[in-house]
Amino acid sequence: DRAKIVAERAMSGSSRALVDALMQMYDRLAARTVQLAREFSLRLDSEEQARRAREQAAATGRQRTMLLDGMGHEIRAPLGVITGMVRELRASGASAEHEQRLSEIDAAAGQLLAILNGILDIARIEAGRFDLDAVALRPGPVVTDVISMLTGRARDCGIELRAELPADTGDLLGDPLRLRQSLLALAMHALR
Repeated sequence: DRAKIVAERAMSGSSRALVDALMQMYDRLAARTVQLAREFSLRLDSEEQARRAREQAAATGRQRTMLLDGMGHEIRAPLGVITGMVRELRASGASAEHEQRLSEIDAAAGQLLAILNGILDIARIEAGRFDLDAVALRPGPVVTDVISMLTGRARDCGIELRAELPADTGDLLGDPLRLRQSLLALAMHALR
């Protein structure tokens, strides 16, 4: 401060104006530097929070995928027992009435399996592990399977399910399981 007072006494008018202009520029530069440092610090904090949120979301996704995979295996086991018992009962020579009931049980187990596979597919998509097959397929058997799975439900709704396909569509290229799941989902929604 004392040096400033001495310098002010010794300066002429134009020198004083120049020094004042330089001091004002310095003050503005210092203020802007402090402001930029604060903004930079805030940005670093925001980026760190975003990074932590991404890591947390990824960890949660991995946990959910592991849970779904575990549940899928736990649910598939009893479904396998149900479909196996249906096959055994059919092989033992079931009556026509029992055969109809066995078909309904088998179709319901197939629907549960399709729902489970859909849930697991979502988990695989989120985990980046979902692949579609590209194999030769005939749409007729796929459509027939879907109709057989939903016949009981459609009958309960007073609807008759049937499919009209061209006589010979030939082989198509696609994923029969995913096609079956898609058609089943569409038909189930239509029956609601």
